[in-house]
Amino acid sequence: MNPTRLWIAGALVLGLGTALVFAQTAKKEFKPPRVAVVDISEIFERYEKKKRTEDDFLAEKDKAETEYNDIKKKLERVNEELKLLQPGSEEHQALFLQKARLEYQLEYFQKKLTKEFLDKRNAKIREIVDEITHEIERYAKGHELDLVLEKKFSAESRGQAALNWPLVYYARPEIEITEEIIGILNSQFTKGTGVPPNSGGGKK
Repeated sequence: MNPTRLWIAGALVLGLGTALVFAQTAKKEFKPPRVAVVDISEIFERYEKKKRTEDDFLAEKDKAETEYNDIKKKLERVNEELKLLQPGSEEHQALFLQKARLEYQLEYFQKKLTKEFLDKRNAKIREIVDEITHEIERYAKGHELDLVLEKKFSAESRGQAALNWPLVYYARPEIEITEEIIGILNSQFTKGTGVPPNSGGGKK
């Protein structure tokens, strides 16, 4: 055989063999995944920062509602007094200006009790959700987990309250990380605030 042809044939065989080896090496291997499950609603409800946020929000809302009701009562009294005064008199004009100021304050507090409070609360909830999500991701990476699954979801039926339906019908207790995540979040929160952790420790 011609030496040149022999060299080309050898090169082709070598190249084919190298390609086969590379293909086998490059082929992705799927190993059994390391999986954990988590109950987001349980974490959310038992996160101390969420409880503190709700308490602070309700206290602020109650204060604003008290001020709103005080202004409303003052406005009612002014309206009653205006009925007894002669239109155009100095007293009537002074009370009419007071009525305008009270109506403006009432409108301000009404707006504050609706949109402003709602926006503020939603922003805080979004912040808490992001913190929980970040902590689950950090925990998963730290423990070399491949997948973290939510255990259930809420669905509403027509005319009925929302029901919790399982996404995972069974999981061994060893792969449940809900309690660990709650413990980590609450520990970090109490360290940051200097407030002692809730002594209950268990589910509510």
